[in-house]
Amino acid sequence: ESFKTYRVSEDTLQKLKDTLGRFSGTHKFHNYTSKKDSQDDSARRYIHSFVVVDKVVDEYGMEWIATNVVGQSFLLHQIRKMMSMAIDITRGAVSSVTTAEDKNDIDVMEESFSPQYMTINVAPAQGLFLDMSFFDNYNKRALGKGEALDWHSEPESEAVIRWKNFKEQKVMKHVMAEEAQQHNFIKYMFIQEFHLKHASYESSEQKVHTNYNANR
Repeated sequence: ESFKTYRVSEDTLQKLKDTLGRFSGTHKFHNYTSKKDSQDDSARRYIHSFVVVDKVVDEYGMEWIATNVVGQSFLLHQIRKMMSMAIDITRGAVSSVTTAEDKNDIDVMEESFSPQYMTINVAPAQGLFLDMSFFDNYNKRALGKGEALDWHSEPESEAVIRWKNFKEQKVMKHVMAEEAQQHNFIKYMFIQEFHLKHASYESSEQKVHTNYNANR
């Protein structure tokens, strides 16, 4: 019941926003997927933006923080691992900046983009879905030659209204109802806090393969 009454503070919300924002740009995401070497160019991905969209209290009294990530393409587990990293930094479980007082305090996120290897846990897949596809390059090539693939530029169009209604009334309600019944995120947070050694964020020169099912 205490989880339902919890509300995020503005300071914590701002820290989450700042942390998610640091994913923007081109980085090596070999630590955010599986079976990728640090020298593998296919692990380099471009993130256009990763932002907090809104705070929502569902019909069960639980507060949700909706986020939205836009990128050119994503690797297996990448978004779930990005979310896990952001959550741990936001709640202070791992270091996010180097401080003058503690020379051993590393910037974990920056280190995760380095050639070193790091084990990052996977956040629940619940609530993760494809919200919109963008075809900017195709539309530029097709300019004047045919109809553009664009379902988002006219927010008041009938198609966009149907899409938003389906997302809010079907997809999100299902996600929230599932969480109320299964408590997947609460279980995940419990595991993060009490069962994982956060020293696992320490980097190494060799890749450590993780059995994700063992942490469920």
